[in-house]
Amino acid sequence: MAKAKKLENCMESGRLLLRPWLESDAEALFKYASDPEVGPRAGWPPHQNVKESLEIIRTLFHNDTTWAIVLKETDEPVGAIGYGPSCECNLPAREDEPLIGYWVGKPYWNQGICTEALQLMLDHISKSTGIPSLISGHFTDNPASGRVMEKCGFTPTGETCIDESQYMGNDRPIRVLRWENPKAKELENVLSSKEIKELDGIETFEQLVRWFFNPLKIRVNTIFELIFTAIALIIGICWKKWTPFVVIVTVEILVKGYLLLYEWKLVKALKEYKELTKEDDNEE
Repeated sequence: MAKAKKLENCMESGRLLLRPWLESDAEALFKYASDPEVGPRAGWPPHQNVKESLEIIRTLFHNDTTWAIVLKETDEPVGAIGYGPSCECNLPAREDEPLIGYWVGKPYWNQGICTEALQLMLDHISKSTGIPSLISGHFTDNPASGRVMEKCGFTPTGETCIDESQYMGNDRPIRVLRWENPKAKELENVLSSKEIKELDGIETFEQLVRWFFNPLKIRVNTIFELIFTAIALIIGICWKKWTPFVVIVTVEILVKGYLLLYEWKLVKALKEYKELTKEDDNEE
């Protein structure tokens, strides 16, 4: 087996390594994917031979968002995990919302491996991509898969569907769940929907600076500063007492501090937005 340090696009946790599939993994893939109790639970047919497993590695698994679930203790792939376009399934996905999927060999069921692998992939998605949400589902006769998703932050949408494109899926209802990227939610909490729409049209750093330091924002800050300073000076001069002056200056400082805090959150959100979308822009 190839060592992690020789491969790119890898993720690592306590017990697991998520890495790209290799052609040398074909026999291990067949060993677990040929089990008739594994594939049908996830909607795909059992592998018939090593040649078929190799072809799947060369085609279906040959991309940047599908990984082998490798046990670090044995350096053996024992399952698969990944995400991709949801356009070929019947799940009620949002526009351009990716679909996730995973499975692990039967000898490793009920050991928390799928949960560990899914959380590892979600952490990667949250930190390295601008994907706002993911959709997934499980056959209602396989509730264990749903428990894995819910442990990792997926929430049921309340919807069920039938997906005839899935292996043995003609009469098996699928329970639908969705994961919301916490980084995307943080951005929404700081920026208004109008500001997010404005950001969608920003392509360069110069445009970002012009958008942030627009005359209206500067004018608002300047007006606040001038008004409170003028009031403080007038009261201090007319009353010849510095207590009101100190109080109003204190209020001025608090207001300016609030504005600075808002601007700091805005700058942080803008930076986060650019980082989240950088990978997607590069892929395009």
